[in-house]
Amino acid sequence: MLERNAARGMPGCIGSLDCSPREWAACPNGLAWQYQSRKKRHSIVMKTVCDEDLYICHFFIGAPGSLNVLNVLRISPLYLDVVEGVSPPKSFSFCVNGRSRRFL
Repeated sequence: MLERNAARGMPGCIGSLDCSPREWAACPNGLAWQYQSRKKRHSIVMKTVCDEDLYICHFFIGAPGSLNVLNVLRISPLYLDVVEGVSPPKSFSFCVNGRSRRFL
């Protein structure tokens, strides 16, 4: 992913990122203060990263609704793996709808 995006003139880009806060009606009382958004509602953030073909390559749920997009990215397992050079796994391949895919 990083090499393909660097070749397109976007070095360091891990993909298209979207963070969406969602209301969490069943939030446990013990966590209520941590998962409270600016609007005083309990919410959780879903982060999705996809490649140029819009294949979802990462989905992260669990960040408190009080965090902004940059803070969610900093605690994301994908971001931490990319920074450490562990991700994306170059030997991992998979098949979707009969089309073979590989993270490069």
